[in-house]
Amino acid sequence: MKIKCRYCNTTVQTRKEYSKHLEMHEKYNFTCPECGKTFYSSRGFRHHEDVHQPKSQCEICNNSFSYKTTLQQHRRLQHGITG
Repeated sequence: MKIKCRYCNTTVQTRKEYSKHLEMHEKYNFTCPECGKTFYSSRGFRHHEDVHQPKSQCEICNNSFSYKTTLQQHRRLQHGITG
């Protein structure tokens, strides 16, 4: 019997393996204090946190971005700025 995880694409063979696998998700359960959205990884939660921050604005062209990472990517691709 194959059991697919409800949180990710992992498939396991037994209920015991599934229970053990679910513990991994429960350990990494993060809830946003601003909106209550939940994440099973700290990386996803940290990325989400930017949504609640003031918009990041490009100092060269004044475009605004919800995520700092998107601003960094914009600066690199549009203006050739790294870092």
